Amino acid sequence: MKKFVTALIALFIAASFSPLTASAAKTDPTKEQIWNITQCKSKTELDCVESAVMWVKGKRVVGRQLSVERTSYRTQNGTRVTGGLGIWSFPGLAGTSKLEARLESPRNVMEITGDGRKIRASSLRVYFDGVALRSNNQIEVTVRTSWMKPMDVQLHADNATWSRKAIKGGDRWSVRGKPSQISGYSEVNWQKKINSGAKADWDDVRWGFLVHHAAPFGEGGYFGDRCAESGFSAEAHNAPGAGQPFWDEEAETLYFNIQAAVKDTRGRPVSGKFKLWMDTKYVQCMWPGSTLGMAKTLAVTVVNKDGEEQVVNSWSLVDTGMFRIEVNGFSYGDTTIRIKPLRIARVCEAADGTTQEVVGIDPQCPEGTELVSG
Repeated sequence: MKKFVTALIALFIAASFSPLTASAAKTDPTKEQIWNITQCKSKTELDCVESAVMWVKGKRVVGRQLSVERTSYRTQNGTRVTGGLGIWSFPGLAGTSKLEARLESPRNVMEITGDGRKIRASSLRVYFDGVALRSNNQIEVTVRTSWMKPMDVQLHADNATWSRKAIKGGDRWSVRGKPSQISGYSEVNWQKKINSGAKADWDDVRWGFLVHHAAPFGEGGYFGDRCAESGFSAEAHNAPGAGQPFWDEEAETLYFNIQAAVKDTRGRPVSGKFKLWMDTKYVQCMWPGSTLGMAKTLAVTVVNKDGEEQVVNSWSLVDTGMFRIEVNGFSYGDTTIRIKPLRIARVCEAADGTTQEVVGIDPQCPEGTELVSG
């Protein structure tokens, strides 16, 4: 018998994001380059780390960049890397933390094909190391960018939250959460290991986030740029990596495939954690005419490769403008998260007191009647 739980998720409203304003950038996106950006030197500087904060025993502790470990080399595909890695300290905590904030130009060469063609892709990648990870405290890092235009955001942090605010000449990104343990397999026979439920080849503790730039795939973008003017998707999870959600019109279901080791290196089951945010306008642009864009209530299930539905824990927050789901406690492997709009019933009343029920994804009362319930 299939195990399942259906979680009712409603639309989560968030403030609309303002468009980027043009300004002279500290970094030049037309260059074939990667910059390791460090702490901002002024209140108006862009393409830099504004702050790093940690909560120690409930107290907010502001980090300080002590020094910079300079970087100057070329990647295996020839992209020049400059800048440095910031060495940070937090008052009250012994030791230091290394903060890598890697900003890839849209001209960054991700891959060179067999026929010599250069595949280019851009992202902002921010990761902490050192005492910041060992402390298991809440961490928040704020970064300012100039030309970066988001297509997809991925967070590697437990209890992750994020914000994006338009500022003069660009955006201010803030991500907060606790370090997250991630377990995975090496590239050799990873699918066979997932299918057999094997122990992980490695465990890692990470705190970080990625902002993938919106540009045509291979010409500056990892995920393309479709509907980037309408918004973007953001995910938080404890898997080594994940892609973007996709919509099945026939099944009226949004699918999100996510893969990670079934067990950690010690043989303990890995408990899955997943969050997804998508702006309603982005959903309506990506899948025009779909029931997802007008849904008020969603059913969420986690399904194994063999079709068995897992028992999971979920919760929802009601608002408008953006919907958000959160699923915890599922088992990894070759796993799919399914998000399906649900039909709801509403009761409408006419002037003479008669009532009728209307059913649909977002049913409306007929002309001449008023909503009573639903």
